Amino acid sequence: MSGIIARKVPNSQGFLNKILPYKAMVGAAMLGCFIWNMIDIRGNIFFGFSEGFTVLFGVFLLMVLATELILGFTMGFGQIAKWIPGESAPEEKAGELQRKLLPFEVPLGAIAVASGVLGLIFKLSPSLMVKARASIDAITATFV
Repeated sequence: MSGIIARKVPNSQGFLNKILPYKAMVGAAMLGCFIWNMIDIRGNIFFGFSEGFTVLFGVFLLMVLATELILGFTMGFGQIAKWIPGESAPEEKAGELQRKLLPFEVPLGAIAVASGVLGLIFKLSPSLMVKARASIDAITATFV
């Protein structure tokens, strides 16, 4: 994305270089949020599809986890590599993987924004997240 801006707007490279450390910190924070969310759902990435939740919530949860992991890695890898002392073969492989994932950064950013909006909708209207209790009771009574 920054390459597109740099080509379209003259003298923008200096500004982009100034905000690059913030991008790295946001990426590192996203990786931290991914780890926190995985602990919160106890490592079960399909938690949102369990009984009592709507399919929309399950898709939302997968979107959030995927964007946190991939964007956090692509945006924060440079900063995280600075925090880890020394050069190693796994670090070089991770850098290569990061370069392969960079073209997907903008579309994943759009998905992250969409999942953020969806999260706000869930927060404002929790009934979209949880199935109606009466319908679950009716289904259960049919099979008993």
